[in-house]
Amino acid sequence: MDDIFGTHRVELARSINPAIEVVDSTPELAISIGSEAPPASPTTIYAGSNGWNSLISSSEPVGLGDTENPFGAGVAACVAAANLFRLVMLGGDSAVDSTPTFSVLSLNGTSTDLNLRTSAINLAHDAVLVGLGAIGNGAAWALSRVRSISGRIHLIDPQDIELSNLQRYILAERSSDGRHKLDVVTPHFKDALEAVAHPVDWASFVETNGYHWDRVLVALDSARDRRAVQASLPRWIANA
Repeated sequence: MDDIFGTHRVELARSINPAIEVVDSTPELAISIGSEAPPASPTTIYAGSNGWNSLISSSEPVGLGDTENPFGAGVAACVAAANLFRLVMLGGDSAVDSTPTFSVLSLNGTSTDLNLRTSAINLAHDAVLVGLGAIGNGAAWALSRVRSISGRIHLIDPQDIELSNLQRYILAERSSDGRHKLDVVTPHFKDALEAVAHPVDWASFVETNGYHWDRVLVALDSARDRRAVQASLPRWIANA
């Protein structure tokens, strides 16, 4: 763990769990990333991405594309972690996913043209993201990294981060325990997409700001809360 990248990984892991044990030895299972990724263990999950495409293999490195599109990379990280979790829990009864390529754009195993890039997008009307839990954190992680989007997005959540939920929030660290979700998520929007924080629930938000919203992303846990957002009749809505 003396190399710079290894040191960074240890620091990142300990920012999430300060008590984590780090052992400098050959692991039984590993995730290896990039075109020059070596086999790091007897069972290695190779992960990479290119544009919209998530790349996974159990036999050879899959490479990394030169792109600012975060979606393929984000899904590759999720799929690699899911495979590692499955292998740990199920052992020999499991196997690495057999579909090496997954397009986040087409939502299937057909590779999206690598020349297809996210072109400049200007939101003519403000968008809204309701809920900053596990799904909301993931959505904010991706949207805050798409540098070609400009406009304004409203972030809505009335809650603080609890330690029991920390492992599910991609933007949170151990020091985030007890902080408001908005205080952790909003600073990640540094480019042309401006984030406006609202530490309230949906009902309070529309009561103050009105009901005429063009696009609403819903990342709420309960069906009741999702129905409440739908009942306000945004022009376009996406549930996750």
